Formats: sequence, C-alpha cells, structure tokens
Amino acid sequence: MLASVEAEEAKDEAIQEAPLSSHPIPDDLLIPVISDTMSCVTCSAPLTTRSEQIEHYKSDWHRFNLKSKLRGSAVVSEEQFEDITGDISSISGSDSEETHQTTSRFDDDDDDDDESYHIEGEGRRHPRVFLRNDCQELISLYRCLLYSKKNAPETQSDLLQLVKNLPSQRTWCLLMMSGGHFAAAIFEGDEVIAHKTFHRYVVRAKRGTVQSARDQKGNAPKSGGATLRRYNEAALNQDILDLMKEWKESVAKCSHIFLRVPTFNRPVLFQGKTPCLDKKDPRLRNVPFQTRRPTFREVKRTHSLLASMYCHGEGGGKKRNLIKRKKNKSQQEKRKRNRQRKGILSGPKLIEVRNELFTACKIGDAKRFHSALEAASADLDMPVDDLINEPLGPHKTTLLHVASKANNGDLVCDLLRLGCDPTLRTSTGQYPYQLANKRLRVHFKTFAAEHPEKYNYLKAQIPIPIPAEEMNEKKEREAEKRRMQRKAKKMRIKEETELRKKEEKEQEERNRYLNLSDREKRALAAERRILAQKSDAGQSTPVLSRCWFCAEDMTGKIPFEYYDYKFCSPKCLKEHKIKNK
Repeated sequence: MLASVEAEEAKDEAIQEAPLSSHPIPDDLLIPVISDTMSCVTCSAPLTTRSEQIEHYKSDWHRFNLKSKLRGSAVVSEEQFEDITGDISSISGSDSEETHQTTSRFDDDDDDDDESYHIEGEGRRHPRVFLRNDCQELISLYRCLLYSKKNAPETQSDLLQLVKNLPSQRTWCLLMMSGGHFAAAIFEGDEVIAHKTFHRYVVRAKRGTVQSARDQKGNAPKSGGATLRRYNEAALNQDILDLMKEWKESVAKCSHIFLRVPTFNRPVLFQGKTPCLDKKDPRLRNVPFQTRRPTFREVKRTHSLLASMYCHGEGGGKKRNLIKRKKNKSQQEKRKRNRQRKGILSGPKLIEVRNELFTACKIGDAKRFHSALEAASADLDMPVDDLINEPLGPHKTTLLHVASKANNGDLVCDLLRLGCDPTLRTSTGQYPYQLANKRLRVHFKTFAAEHPEKYNYLKAQIPIPIPAEEMNEKKEREAEKRRMQRKAKKMRIKEETELRKKEEKEQEERNRYLNLSDREKRALAAERRILAQKSDAGQSTPVLSRCWFCAEDMTGKIPFEYYDYKFCSPKCLKEHKIKNK
C-alpha cells in the first residue's frame, strides 16, 4: 500500500516539474505498480508482516539510511551496505572479507615526518581522521586510535604528533560483550598474546533482552528459566572479573583498550569494590563501527579494521565518496551491457509490450503472456532473453520475480525455459526462488533437476535436487523405517495388553481373598502350609478341597463361591447356578 502511494506521488511530482512536450516521462514511471504489501519509505524494502517491519526498523541498514537521509546523502541498498560494513557474511564473524586495494598496515618503518594533516569538511563527525601527505594523497585512520573524546588535541601540531607516535603504540586490548557472549584479546601488533571467550544463556527467548533488564521493571518472574538466566548472568560476570584479574598485568602494559560493551553491561567492568577498569583511564576507547556476535574471530576482524590505514589516492575532492572499492570486472561488464540494453529498450511500443508482459505475469495468465511475447518478437528486433530479463520499476524486479510472487508454476517454468535468469536479484537483494511459496519451489527444484547446467542454481538459492536413484533409496529407507515403527508399536501394544490382563487377574485374586471370612482365610493358610510341608518332604500332595461342579483340585487356591458352594472358576460357578434353577 505504501509502495503504491509512493509511486503515485513520484508520478505527480515528475508531471508537475516538467511539461510532457519538453521532457519525456521516464520509463520507470510508466511501469504499472501493483503492490499488496507494505514497504519502507526510506530503504524501499518490502515488509509483509508486522514482525518483519519491526525487525527492519531495528536493523543497522535502516538506521544507516536514516542518518544518510538526514545528512542529505543518498540511501544505499542492502548489498551496498554490506559492502560498506566489510562484507560480513555471518553473525559469528567470517574471515572471508573483501581485501581493499589501497589498505596498508601501520609499520615501524613508516615515515610520517613529512605528513601534514588536512581535515575534510565533515571530518569532525566522521569516525576517521583524514590527512594529506606530500604527494597530495588522501589517507585516513580511525580517530579513536589517536585520542579519546575527552583528550582531543588543541592544535594541528598536537594531532600530527599523535599520528607519528601511533606506530610505537601497538599493544592493544579488545573487550567485546553482548547477549551472554564475551570475547577478549590482547594484541602485540598482529600477534595475539592472549585471548578468551565465554558464553552463558542469559537472553530471554523471543525477547532479545537479558533477564536482569526484565527484573529491573518489577514483578520479577520466578520461573525455572528466569532463575537459570539470573544464575548464568552472575556466573558470566564472575568469569569476566576473574579473567580481568588474571590479565591485570598484561592490560596495564596496553597502550589502547577498546570496548564494545552495551551500557547495561558496563557496570561489570567499572563498578564494584575493586573495578576492573577506571572510567577516567585515557586508554579507554569505544569501537567506532558496528560489530557482530562477540567471538574470537570477530575480535580479530575488529582489530584488523582498527589497525588499517586507508589511502584514497589524489581524488579526495568528494567528501561523501572518499572510499572507493575495487570493482569486479564482471560487474563492470554487466553494467555496460545493462547500459547498452537500456539504450535499445526504449520507445512507446516497447513500454506497451513490457506493461502487457508485466500484467500477464502478475495475474498468472500464461496464455496472455505467450501471446504478448509472440507479438513482441514479431514487432521488436531484439532477443527474447533481453526483453524478459529487463528489470522493471524502482525495485528492479524481473518478470520471473513477478510470476514467483503470483505463485504460478506453469508460467515460472515457461520463463525459465525462455531464459529468464533466476540469479537476478531485486534492489532489496531477493531472488525469485525466495518469493515463491512451498508448492512453487517444487517447480524450481524440478526444473533444476531436468536442466542442471542451464543456470547457476547455487547462486539463485535453489537447493540442488537429489537424483532419482537416491530419492528412491531414501523413500525405501523411510518406508522400511515406518514398517519397523509399526511392528514395534504392535509389539508394544501386545505387551501392554498382556501386562494389563495380568494386573487385572491379580486384582481379582486380591478382591476374592479380601471377601473371604477370617475362618476361610485361616483354612486356606492351613492348606498351603500342609502343601508346603508335603512338598519339602518329597511326598505327594494331598487333595484337601475340590470344585463343587467339576471336582477339580482346588487345594491352596482361592475359590469362587456363592452361599456355601466353592468352585475353581467362574465358568463352573455359572453352570452350577443354571443347573440348580
């Protein structure tokens, strides 16, 4: 709904700014926008549910775009934001980072005597300090390496002296803590002198907050999970205190102490009878960029970023684009092809064709789609794959994205056969497979199994299909497993039935015995003593009692009786009653 309103406003503004006769309307504004979902106005990210909306608004990407928008800068896509933040691929801290072409480490042999510093316009708010050397090359390093907020240099010469002294201050301590995870390390240059990590279960499920934060609101819960989280939080704090006490001498030798600790966790380091650190210590610095879950790998990555000095070359005139990354050659070629294709794909006839194809994919009408495609092939002199792979609208969706969202399996398979690339992503980084429901994803997997070499299915996030032989073997194993489970269930039911019958029979024996008079109980006990004595002596057991109906030996057994008659079984009792009626 929000996306539709935004598109309509963009249309109105475009029409008001330029007359239709003097400036043609851009192609993107002529694309029909049919949306049934919400989206973020700042990031243009689709939001289908309330939970996704909350998660997006809390994300670093959204906050980054908000700050950029307030500064008057352009917003970035999620893929560009990942490149800016270091291309981190996992919350545990990945080592597979993109190496910058112009990054160099501090070295004792660096000659900083000839450098004169130059602060760019917004340098005061930037986490980096920008300087120029004699070669007029713009270089930058993190401001926290030179001074803290309370000890800022007053003159340019003081700042330059801090830069010159930095290569000799290479012993650093990094402390990171978040969500029950703690990681610490001491570095001597690039060498790790000591490191330690802890993890305790302290975060409440589906809440994302530690138990102590919930307890501070009052009415602290008394459940088992809450008690366990309180204990783990206290144990984690004690582990940190013990570690800092053990590292006290090593930390005292460090020239810098970098912290990445939330506010509510800082009392562990700064409070108590014997605090680990002093708040007034000039060596304390905050890590000036976003980090992920505190692990040893993440600590090493953070140290690597802090200890890097960037050279931006001579083109430092643009303040907002100082850091230029090495672009992949394949990406440059792709952009070149897109520019060439964009030059071809123009004109009112083509816009009409694209609108028709878009509408057919949106409503899932395969017949209408093929008719429009045949007409386009006859009228337009251009390849079919270029036409169907052309990104549409501001979100850069292709026809395959539209058909996948409409959950039309036949149309998706037709598009894949025609050459619609499933590896193309939208501006928010979504693949067509990710927009499909469970049933439609089966069509993607089936097509991948039938055409294994046509596309890069791994890049398109389509799971590699299992061969037919392995699938049959898997089905046989599952069928055999189900047969064994049914057999085991039958055996278990049979054993339970026999046990239940045995217990019922035993209960009947108890009830009959309880219904006997004291004289009969004594007589029964006497019979059993006589039988036991005869058995021990090796003599034949005498018959002391017989059934009144079948004359079966009942010596030592609890009889079934009515009136003064005694029987060996309920059957004899019943037949005796019938006979004497």
